[in-house]
Amino acid sequence: MTEIDKKVKQNNSQVKMKAAKAISALVIVGLLSVILIGYFGKLGDVSKAQFFKTLLIYDSIALLFVGLTEYTFATQFAVKYMALDVNHVKKEVVDKLIELRNK
Repeated sequence: MTEIDKKVKQNNSQVKMKAAKAISALVIVGLLSVILIGYFGKLGDVSKAQFFKTLLIYDSIALLFVGLTEYTFATQFAVKYMALDVNHVKKEVVDKLIELRNK
């Protein structure tokens, strides 16, 4: 591996770690807010056990669909994504502008 490859690998691992921490924090905040809103709203007149059972079922179903959507996107669409070489795009734009100016 070249030095640049090592730097890219290190930066990617740092970004992955930051993203994992951010996602974990958002999941915890989201779950706590749902529990607090549901608990204080009481979802009608149900017992605590029934409330948490209902909350668990509904949240699990929602999480299943979100996860399925994310998995489908990551495996079907994101895999086919190809990044463009920015320098090549800039060169082509500049060449086209020069060509248009010389006409």
